[in-house]
Amino acid sequence: MNQDSMFYAGRTDCGLKRATNQDHYLIADLSRSLRVESTSMNLDTPSRLCGGPLCQLFLVADGMGGHQAGNRASELAINYFVASLLNSVRWILQPDSGSEQRFLSDLKDILISAHQAIVADSNSQPRYKGMGTTLTAAYLVWPTMWIVHAGDTRCYLYRNQELRQLTRDHTMANQLLEQGAIAPEEASKSHWANILWNALGAGAKEVIADIYKADLIAGDRILLCSDGLNKHVDDKTICMVLQETCDADEACKRLIDLANESGGTDNTTTIVINCVSPPQRRLLATVTPTVEIEPVMEDLDRFDSRSSDQSTVDSVDPSLGKQPTESPRKNDDDDQPSEVDTIDF
Repeated sequence: MNQDSMFYAGRTDCGLKRATNQDHYLIADLSRSLRVESTSMNLDTPSRLCGGPLCQLFLVADGMGGHQAGNRASELAINYFVASLLNSVRWILQPDSGSEQRFLSDLKDILISAHQAIVADSNSQPRYKGMGTTLTAAYLVWPTMWIVHAGDTRCYLYRNQELRQLTRDHTMANQLLEQGAIAPEEASKSHWANILWNALGAGAKEVIADIYKADLIAGDRILLCSDGLNKHVDDKTICMVLQETCDADEACKRLIDLANESGGTDNTTTIVINCVSPPQRRLLATVTPTVEIEPVMEDLDRFDSRSSDQSTVDSVDPSLGKQPTESPRKNDDDDQPSEVDTIDF
């Protein structure tokens, strides 16, 4: 858990009914660094000098397709996302850089390329055929947070004792709800609630990347979670836990405990972020051991997604609110992105 500009924690649990955990999560500070190969200074070589954190990355993925395949899909999605950020995009985005649109395009392309990588991997090995995963990633450069999302893992914003879901669930039940075909109280109980129309892999030809933007203030709390939580714990109870439990790690634990106490039929993963005013950036570098990241794929650029333009961008006002969107498209011949309404609250 970070003890400087952001206080955050994450936990994952297998639940009471599943033999394995197919969820994965990752929390990371991103900073500039240099690798020291040789020096007369009192440093181990090789080692890495790192500046203070410039931004944070939070990811939750919920795999599907059997215990081996689901675990591989969710892990591959996070590995690919992180490797792409570190190796191929302009990830150190400053608020005044004027590069936001290019950055958003990068985020979309990373998610689409991760989908293509999972499809290629599943096609290469029969035991992984049809594997897939959800992915919700929050990228935070204080005070702005961008979210890239596919599936039914969720991102919530808690502010002023109110809880709002920022992402939309890409389930058939939610699609029917948006179309007015079923009532809200029916959606969570419907068998369509467990069927995704949009995810990475899962035998689909393509994935649609929803992108959201929120301006945060000190005192906000962010929750990312897999659907193992909201299957058993309603939004009112989640709001109560975030209101009563200040410590991020304790809040993660309490939410998972509640999911298990109510049945624990699925893996449950939670990340809680407490937003506080950021301190001045540290001027002194820190020394960290060198850890080499093995590339997820031999060539991250071999999956070219630049021809695809299936993203939606929601701008979340500093007030709370879930962004309404038109019903998601299902026609493969319709290559226009979904329309998104931006609403002031």
